[in-house]
Amino acid sequence: MMIVVKWLRIMRYHSIRMLRSSQGASKISLGIVFGFLPCWYPIFGVGPFISIGLTKWVKGSIAGSIFAAAVGTVLWPIFFYMNVITGNWIMKLAYLLHIYSGDIAVGGAGWLQVWLRTGLNFTIGAILNSILFTLLGYWIWIWIIQRFRPQLLQMARPRRRCIERVQSES
Repeated sequence: MMIVVKWLRIMRYHSIRMLRSSQGASKISLGIVFGFLPCWYPIFGVGPFISIGLTKWVKGSIAGSIFAAAVGTVLWPIFFYMNVITGNWIMKLAYLLHIYSGDIAVGGAGWLQVWLRTGLNFTIGAILNSILFTLLGYWIWIWIIQRFRPQLLQMARPRRRCIERVQSES
């Protein structure tokens, strides 16, 4: 329970820091989008560092990058499933259009062929999803930040009633 409370406190801190910064919606959006970008790939713990490096490279908001990397770490199983489904859909489309032949591109037989095909589906899905969600997410986050920044900031701040309740219990 304490880990969840600590994690929520850190998330709230970074969301307030991100929304209160004097940076424009474009820089905050770049930070969020490039914070999510490594979450599409299985990079086993170095995702937040890659997120911060990419965000510094494009001159985005570091607080937005940390916020998105933390959320993306929790959502990794959903992203993995989306990658496999998207890759499978693209491979079926390519097979129907006679661009791809499953026997030529993925060798082996039985379980090996199934594993190789799933890996190929995952890779194609990860590349497509990361590009698509980065481009769409950038414009969506700009719109959300420009339109709802004061409301989001008010939601992220701790409520006075909750603070008084915690102080009275201790």
